[in-house]
Amino acid sequence: MQPPPLDDHRTAGFSDPFAVIEAPGMKEMKTAIVKKNLNPTWNYRWVQEAESRDHFTAHVTVYDDDLIGKDYMGEVDLLLPSDLLHQESRVLQVPLKAKGKHVKDEVAGFLTFEVKIDNTIKGLVTDALAGVDLTVDPSQVEKLSINSSGSRGCQLITTITSKLAPHKWSLASVAIDSEDRIILVDNESHAVQIFDAAGNETSNFPSALRYPHLSVNASGGCIYLADSEDGTLDKFDVSGNHLGNTAQRQAFLNVIAALSNGGVATHTFEGIQILDADGKVTKAIAKAPKPGPGHLLLARAMAEDPNGRLLVAEAHNSDSMKIMVFDADYNFLFEFGKHGTGDGEFDYQRSIACDAAGRIYVLDGQLQSRVQIFSPEGKFLSSFVAGGAKDSPTAIAVSRKTGQIAILGSYLYIYSPFH
Repeated sequence: MQPPPLDDHRTAGFSDPFAVIEAPGMKEMKTAIVKKNLNPTWNYRWVQEAESRDHFTAHVTVYDDDLIGKDYMGEVDLLLPSDLLHQESRVLQVPLKAKGKHVKDEVAGFLTFEVKIDNTIKGLVTDALAGVDLTVDPSQVEKLSINSSGSRGCQLITTITSKLAPHKWSLASVAIDSEDRIILVDNESHAVQIFDAAGNETSNFPSALRYPHLSVNASGGCIYLADSEDGTLDKFDVSGNHLGNTAQRQAFLNVIAALSNGGVATHTFEGIQILDADGKVTKAIAKAPKPGPGHLLLARAMAEDPNGRLLVAEAHNSDSMKIMVFDADYNFLFEFGKHGTGDGEFDYQRSIACDAAGRIYVLDGQLQSRVQIFSPEGKFLSSFVAGGAKDSPTAIAVSRKTGQIAILGSYLYIYSPFH
């Protein structure tokens, strides 16, 4: 359904429109800017909690982006039809009215929305066909049992608050070892915390690192801790016993991936280095800043899949949002993805993980995170919203035994397996 175009007499068809969405109890949301277009398609998606359809309201204002700021184009108050049924999707076309002292509520165009009530999540799913494919959780809902993106499984089981860092887990890492222990580290308590599969904390030990990042050997349970401030890489067992460190310091060491052979992959400004169990560099790949497939500018996350392939998430700028795949000998195989907010597109990848079947899980998004799930070949399978309201999780891990998913943000979120 194609809505009538926005009306802008000032620019004669050369506006750069974007929309700002305001809803009770939620952060202000902003769509992407569509350049030189008066009939934009934003495909912005959000989930909003409301006690009933009569209590639902959302306010959408459209602006024209320019070099010195923004120009007002019009606004919409979105309300629900009184006869809208549960699980029914309906397309609404709402007049975009320009209001103000010198304007008499003139119609500046129309916005088209697709709305749906879903009582199973105690919220409302709203698709604005005119706005970025991003999903925002219902406000203050900590336990969301059914997600809005149609993924198979991946239901939130529990939400856990850290006793050591009660305010937030910021810039943190999480992993799941071969015994299904959930192991995490954060930058508030600087401690390694260990939980069982149900989310009960079983132990913890101090890391003595200022900016720690963590990766766990999926088969042996060895914990690697990197400190991005001083470039050190240390190895521990799950009891906190120090097993050694690498003598060579690496600048900007905040992306690591433990390998099944006991070694670890590390990323620096010079590319990716493969270290053996003794900390010796055995291979260097994806050297920067050479352009083209198999090379990267800045890795944001890495993980090893069950077949020994190395997965690298690059998120340097809009031209380099992708996942790179290397074989077990660290030869480049292929890459997939591009910048965007649609299925199979990335808007700043934060973390990456794999399950026992080799499926790839990418934690993605700047304003509100989602998890996209891909086949081992990089084919998009499904997605779901990650974390709670007003939270942008930073790390994901998947159990190789059960497929259970752990996501770390302001809380530790545990999800049921994808199927």
